[in-house]
Amino acid sequence: MAVNMETIEKLPLVQKVLIVVGIILLVYVLFYFGYVNSKHKDIEKKQADLTKLQYEVSQGKAVQAKIEEYERKKVELEKQLKEAEKRLPRDAKIPQLLETISDLARGNTLQFPKFKPGKTTTGCGGICKQIALEVELTGTYNNIAVFLDQLSKLERIVGVSSLQLTPNKKKTKKGAAASASSAEQDLKASTKLVTYMFAGRSAAPPQKGEKGKKKSKKKKGK
Repeated sequence: MAVNMETIEKLPLVQKVLIVVGIILLVYVLFYFGYVNSKHKDIEKKQADLTKLQYEVSQGKAVQAKIEEYERKKVELEKQLKEAEKRLPRDAKIPQLLETISDLARGNTLQFPKFKPGKTTTGCGGICKQIALEVELTGTYNNIAVFLDQLSKLERIVGVSSLQLTPNKKKTKKGAAASASSAEQDLKASTKLVTYMFAGRSAAPPQKGEKGKKKSKKKKGK
């Protein structure tokens, strides 16, 4: 049966209402599945992408934080290394040490007639080298004591291995020499100093197997 407007107009009110409601529901269903559902899926996909991106960003921030922490540690270690190299330099730097000791001597009104580098020997298990220094100073006991105290407080490690104090025969005060106190008496300090420089790690001792191989090679050579 053909449905037209006249047929619909003849229907009871209830049926007309049901037809209108059915049309509205059909439009809603078509709209939902045709537009809303697709948009909902699109939103879910974008939400998943956003969640993934947020996770990647959080991971990136964690990595960046670790990098920044490593950079801070690197700067701190480099600072500590520089401080350590002041006390244990990689080079002998004898001219700089001579200048430092000479400045200390002049600051304490001491004569500084002798500065002689001695032997360099390996110490500290091969990690550092010991440099012997022979130094002579002349001046009062108090000034020599202050000089040695200042020497022990230098950034670079400098120690006193031996010290001999004797009256300075080249400089005596006429008449007053006999009555001068030991603190005012002019003395000659003959001292042996020792300083250090970094030598790197010591070589690992050969293993037993390597020693055996060396001995067998020597026997074959014989």
